[in-house]
Amino acid sequence: MQSPTMSSENRHPVGPPTDTPTGKQIAAARSLLGMTQRELARASNIAQGTLATLETGKRTPTKNNLAAVVQALQRRGIRFYNGDSPTVQHVPPDSILP
Repeated sequence: MQSPTMSSENRHPVGPPTDTPTGKQIAAARSLLGMTQRELARASNIAQGTLATLETGKRTPTKNNLAAVVQALQRRGIRFYNGDSPTVQHVPPDSILP
């Protein structure tokens, strides 16, 4: 599998956004935001070890854990796309129009 493309620009990747990112996309999103695993785990209210296994793909996350991580990242402006090339995009919340 290809590594996800990271973008902090306001262009839109091909394909609709998704709420089911890969572990690599979650790690890339965390990196884009400059967050540690510990910080994202706290923001998601899950254990750091759970996040680590989710990012590496060593374990399939529960729906609740995945949703908590995705929501924590989306609140910070992250969008995930799973088209031909998995993509992570950062759209800072202050640049989103109401």
